[in-house]
Formats: sequence, C-alpha cells, structure tokens
Amino acid sequence: MSQSHRSGGPVLSVLDMVPVSAGRTRRDALEEMVDLARCAEAAGYRRYWLAEHHGSTTYLSSATTVLMGQVLAATERIGVCSGGIMLPNHAPLVIAEQIGTLATLHPSRVGLGLGRAPGTDRLTAAALRRRNASPRHFVEEILEILTYLGAVPQEGDGAVPGSLLLGAEAAAPSASATSPTSPAAAPGGQRSCAIQPGAAGAGTPTAGAPEGTAPEGPLRAAPARVRAIPGEGTAPAVWILGSSVNGARVAGSLGLPFAVASHFAPSQAGAAITSYRSVFDAQAPTSQGCPRIAAAVNAVVAPTAQEADLLFSTAMAAAARIIGARPGPLDPPDPAPGAWRALAPGREAMVEGAMALSYVGAPDDVAAGLRDLAARWDLDEILVVCHVHDAAARRRSYELLAQAMARPAAG
Repeated sequence: MSQSHRSGGPVLSVLDMVPVSAGRTRRDALEEMVDLARCAEAAGYRRYWLAEHHGSTTYLSSATTVLMGQVLAATERIGVCSGGIMLPNHAPLVIAEQIGTLATLHPSRVGLGLGRAPGTDRLTAAALRRRNASPRHFVEEILEILTYLGAVPQEGDGAVPGSLLLGAEAAAPSASATSPTSPAAAPGGQRSCAIQPGAAGAGTPTAGAPEGTAPEGPLRAAPARVRAIPGEGTAPAVWILGSSVNGARVAGSLGLPFAVASHFAPSQAGAAITSYRSVFDAQAPTSQGCPRIAAAVNAVVAPTAQEADLLFSTAMAAAARIIGARPGPLDPPDPAPGAWRALAPGREAMVEGAMALSYVGAPDDVAAGLRDLAARWDLDEILVVCHVHDAAARRRSYELLAQAMARPAAG
C-alpha cells in the first residue's frame, strides 16, 4: 500500500486520459479504463484522477463526471477525482450538482480537481460555450462552486447569494455604474461575480430595464438563493490544477491543494510549486489546511529496462502526434529508435521538452527516480500517466510500480 512521503514515501495515484489504442474500439478503451481502476485499487493507489478532453481521437475523457461515476461504481475504496474539470467549459452549478450527486452516492471518495485550460481546440471550445477563462473569473467560479458544496464556512443554508450569480443586475438600484460589481468595472467587458453575502436581488432583470436595477414584478419577491441539490454539504476535497505560476497562485491564495501538470509542462513546474508555497494562505476562508502538492509524471515500468523503453515509444509517438497536429489512437510500440520524430517534423525539441519528466525502466529504478522527485519538490502525491498500447502491459506497469514503491528504499 502506498503511503504519504511525509512518513516514508509519496502517495501514488493514477491520472487517466482514457486513451484509445490503434486496433481497439472506443468501447474497448472505456472498458479498459474500468479494468485499470480495479487494478489500481488492488495495487494500493490512493486516487484515480480522470481528465477532460473534447473532440479528441486520442483521449475519450470528454464526460469526466460520467467516467467518474463508472469508476466509483466499479470499485469500493479508491478515491476518484476529476483531473480536472475545465471550469470555463461548464456552468458552476451543474458541476456542483454532478460532483455533489457522486459525493452523496459515494461518501468520502469523491474529489474535485478544477482547471481553466481549454482541453480542446478553439472550434470545439466555442461549441462548448466556453466563457471567460481569466484568472480572476476562474477564482470567482471556484468560490461559487465551493459555496454550493458547503466548502466555504458561512452563515445560512449554504446557498449562493443572488449577487454572486447576477452581478450588476442583482445590485440595489442605487449601485454606482462604476462600482466593482458593475459591468463597466469588470475586465474584458465581463460582468463581475463578486461575492456579496446576503445581498438583495433575484431572478433576471425585466426586459429593457436599465442595468443595475432590481427586477420588476413577481420575480422581485423570489428568494435570491441558488442551491445545488444534491451537493450542498458534501464538501469534497477540492484541488486546483495548473501548469504555470498563474494556476499556482490561485491555489495558494485560496489555501487549496495544487496539482501541477508537469507530465506535459515540466519546465514551469518548479517555479509554479515555489510560487504556490510563497502565497499560500492558511487563513483563507476556503483553506483546506496546510499546503499540499501533487505532480503528474509519465512513467512506464516493465520487468526490464529494454522492454520499458520499447513500450514507452508509444507515449513518445502520442506526444508527437499531438504536437505535430496528427492526432490519433495510441500507436503500437516501435523498436526503431526515434521513430516518433516522423510524426512531428521540425518540432522534435517541443516533444522532448513536453515529455522531459518521464520515468522509464525496471521497477526499482523508476521508484528511485520518483522518490527523488518527491523529495526535491516536497510532494504529497504523484499522479502517474502511463500511455502503453497494450492494456494488460499498462496494468502491469502500474502494478510493478506500486510494488516497487512499497518496498523500503535502497540505502
């Protein structure tokens, strides 16, 4: 059983994008996800994180909360966390309801990882009705979700004030047009969602009414509260995901755990972790205690280093396909050295940079490398990404790694 590095070793978790392999169907890939989750639980992994990608022919993790439900139903103990839900793609209330439903069905097992990356191309992002993804707006929507789920200490019933949702429309009629809650004061022409506990306002403004005025008629008397049912009071563990200093500062300022996407952006990970610790606010109303950091890595483990290198050729090809704009299912392993380069001509350095934080080899060698990383970055958790073409070899990789990490470190 893996354990926290605070008492001898880093916690191990799985990060799954649900890749589909060449020659396999999409249904096969989804069923293999469930098999891997059961394998991870038996091997002692702490959490099973599921990503969000849209319109991808490589990754099938478009409906993150649906996949979480499948994994939760197929397992008994392992934690299941979104890794993550890209908040600008979704209405915060819907996410609170979905995560809250899962947390109600599976108490103490559900985690909510939130990010603000697109998780797709621009055209698909537009089809998702993607909204403002600025750090400020991201923070406001995080606070909205935390309030829905009861993760923010406050008086009352845990509902969200109407002013949080309606901005200037929920303000009193005397509100200044240049106040912090008015559309004119918000950056990029976006209406502010500043929290005003207990503020008046409800419903939507009357058609044609000036902005900044309260609604007319029956809606005016409606309660200015919105509730996530089920969801309120579940207060699942919340992580902020990021690949840069911006995401790290959001997590730290809110006193929330931070998961760094170092499996594809390793060059910025060290600076992000340092920034997170420097701004961490344990006294923030949203704080979940002391700083906690998870880092994602690529890892392929096999009985021999030679076999691991061969299996890892699939992961390099997958990265090259994405960076070279030639996406597709995971390729079978290729014994030709550097075969992946043909998939990203002229962008080889980008591929190598993206995959720089990769641990490939025999079990004890990979375990030693991960322990060194955990000590260097003072990690609480390592999220392991394993892109291997064969599902059985992928499960074996996770099993061998867990066994090696459970053994006492050499020396």
